[in-house]
Amino acid sequence: MGRRPKQSNGKPVATEDDRALCLTEYIELRAAAARTAQATSAMFKRFEALGVDKATIKRMYDLSQMDRGEATALLKREADYAQVLDLVVVEADGQSTFATALIPAKPSPLVSDRLRTARAFGDGYNTGKAGGKIEACPFNHMPGSVEFVAWRDGHGDGMADRLALHPERANVTAANDKPRGRRRGAAAAPSEAPENSDSSVH
Repeated sequence: MGRRPKQSNGKPVATEDDRALCLTEYIELRAAAARTAQATSAMFKRFEALGVDKATIKRMYDLSQMDRGEATALLKREADYAQVLDLVVVEADGQSTFATALIPAKPSPLVSDRLRTARAFGDGYNTGKAGGKIEACPFNHMPGSVEFVAWRDGHGDGMADRLALHPERANVTAANDKPRGRRRGAAAAPSEAPENSDSSVH
């Protein structure tokens, strides 16, 4: 490819193909974003019909993106304020104090496993997107586990997106050259999805 002519300010001169391709990719990405937004809206409507509170889910997502210590401190601070205000939860047989109302209710093992996998993938993606090393995987002591696989796959996707957005950082090993979570030739573990559950991780 020949050297591109430059403008007086030093920037390269875009060709017709450059402009057309940029517009093409922008149209494709906007369509993909619209589909994602529509799928997210439909997913929330489905779960709101089952009694799930969308605002709380979004808040929990925000908490999951925080540093664990930061999120824990925030929740503890809110609990301290709630106790000072003597908030109560009314039950069918009366009312309980805020403290006794904080008995955790856990989802089924299948859903818990899916949530744990989604969080591992998301954490790995964020690490890769930020340029973190794959050696930072917190599941290295569990090689071959579902969390190990999900984190490393997420890291690979995050690194790929980072390099696509910042090609000048290509001195970092390309994401496609990074080892993925599952070893070559290893069979994928069978997985199930709960009925009516959303298949997206984010």
